[in-house]
Amino acid sequence: MLKPLLAFIPLLAGYFFVTKWHESRYLVRRQSSQGVYFYAALAGIVLLAGSVLVVELLSSHLEWIRQSARDWIDLHLPLEEETDSDTAAYWMLTLGITFVLGVAGSYVLNFFQALMSMKSKDFVLIFGNGIKQNRTCPCYYVAEIYKQHSSRAPLRRALARMNADFEIVLLRAFESGKPLCFNLKSGKVYVGSLVGAVDPTDSRDMLRILPYISGFRSMPEFEVEFRTFYRKIYDKIETENGLNHLDPEDFEKAFNFNDVESVHIFDIAAYVELQQAEHSSNQGEHSLDPLPEREP
Repeated sequence: MLKPLLAFIPLLAGYFFVTKWHESRYLVRRQSSQGVYFYAALAGIVLLAGSVLVVELLSSHLEWIRQSARDWIDLHLPLEEETDSDTAAYWMLTLGITFVLGVAGSYVLNFFQALMSMKSKDFVLIFGNGIKQNRTCPCYYVAEIYKQHSSRAPLRRALARMNADFEIVLLRAFESGKPLCFNLKSGKVYVGSLVGAVDPTDSRDMLRILPYISGFRSMPEFEVEFRTFYRKIYDKIETENGLNHLDPEDFEKAFNFNDVESVHIFDIAAYVELQQAEHSSNQGEHSLDPLPEREP
């Protein structure tokens, strides 16, 4: 009975560890099933070795647990002839610690990675918001640190190792709060903010944005002509009673990754500067007067 557990528990603990620790989960999720199995098995062996070391170092402190396990095994668990209750209790304790390390250890490492990646202003922001909301429970601050900062540094490293150029651009815009310009294969152009987090482990094939401006590329020059300005509608939602039944998220757009020709961070000041430079170089051939606006 112990032999199957010796193989299964470390493997299960290793799988939990590599899929929950941010430093590894961004990599293994893009591996084949055989690759994930290999990483889980390797992590399981390390966790098992660590558990054996813990049991040996803390044997005197863990003796009462082993004694309780021996008593329970003698009463309820049938053993093979070559296995005694003391050996079974030892391995039950070791495998139990292995499983706990696999599940809890990943979250502990994520939290310490969050602390190491945070700057002084990040601490001030989190604790300042907590004080404004009269948060006195330490669990709130631990949860906020984990949620906001545990995955950022590992995500950047994972994207760099995977050469995930598309996600790198998305992450830069997401962290800076800047809008993105999506050029679709159909010629349609959307400028908006990404909705949701950037996660290279996500196997979804759709992308969702909150649009600010949309237009199209005219042929044959491929120049962008913006025609629809969603910001005007968003402002009216807050001020006009006739539109108060709407919400900005009602205008979110979703399209397939395969429909995207290119993506880049969009800055309105840089866009205007480039348009003016082009206008000057062409000596007035292209007018800078905006096209008539059309509400969505």
